Amino acid sequence: MCDCSCGYDKLRIESMNEIIIFNNKEDMDGFFDKIKMKNKTASTYDFLGGLMMNNTLNEKAIFYFEKAVYEKKKENEENFEFDDYFFLYKAFLSLTMSYFWFGYYTKSVINADNCLNLLNKLIKNDKYKEKLDYLYELKLKPLTVKIKGLSGLRKYKDFYDIIHNKDYNDKDKKK
Repeated sequence: MCDCSCGYDKLRIESMNEIIIFNNKEDMDGFFDKIKMKNKTASTYDFLGGLMMNNTLNEKAIFYFEKAVYEKKKENEENFEFDDYFFLYKAFLSLTMSYFWFGYYTKSVINADNCLNLLNKLIKNDKYKEKLDYLYELKLKPLTVKIKGLSGLRKYKDFYDIIHNKDYNDKDKKK
């Protein structure tokens, strides 16, 4: 914001890549409150990353989602419940998408693998047997982005192996 000699306030935009559009004033105030916080939590970073992702600021979204993963992994994994694992899954998936949209296919594939490894860990855990169908359904998005990333990297053999791998598309075998 800057003052004008005509008496009106003006908004000066130096870079079109730095514009964030908010739905309303409350969203804007919430954003600035979260930016100013000294001790940010994993969910705060996740919120900021989501906001950046919605405004297609992928570089900043990557920064915030990586911070969210880092903060969540600092917690003791022995005490993790399903919601904690699901939070990590969403953060890794958001990283996967942000890297993919930014054109970093290698990092997109790596984060898709992180999503899939996390889901496989939950599938193998007897504690979450009642959520097996849901967990298998969650695999679809990271698998799709991984396949697109491998295609972007021109790793067609890996692409083919995923398509024809029984571990990915035969969930009845696991039950």
